[in-house]
Amino acid sequence: MLLIAVEIPELTQQEKSDRLHLERKVERAFFEAGKALTELRHRRLYRSTHRTFEEYCKDRFGYNRSRSYQLIDAAIVVDNLHKCPQIVDILPTAEGQVRPLTKLETEQQQEVWQAAVEKAGGKVPTGKVVKDVVQQIMVLQDLLCQIISYSR
Repeated sequence: MLLIAVEIPELTQQEKSDRLHLERKVERAFFEAGKALTELRHRRLYRSTHRTFEEYCKDRFGYNRSRSYQLIDAAIVVDNLHKCPQIVDILPTAEGQVRPLTKLETEQQQEVWQAAVEKAGGKVPTGKVVKDVVQQIMVLQDLLCQIISYSR
């Protein structure tokens, strides 16, 4: 068996910077899509070719109604997370990571995201981790409501 050693050169500082910039673009793709869909819908920029936003999304992007609105809702959540000074570097990289947050108030979204990041060891949490944290908070809220109604 013949083994050939290939030397792989290290990345230059510029290449490292370019890589980080391009990785962030990929990670933000769902966010940018949601923002764009929001504007397309709000300004009704589909009206020259389609009667409804849903028809437009289906024809143009292959998105069904629920997928279009998942991306729009995800963009809203990410915007809310950007407003939190404690959340600086660790932001969602996929729509599924923020889907469990869409039913929460802005402050709760921020708190849950921070808790999910902690649970993930300081890294971007999976959608399952976020969903688990949301469920834990919902259980605690239910218990608190029961305690309050019981004490009355």
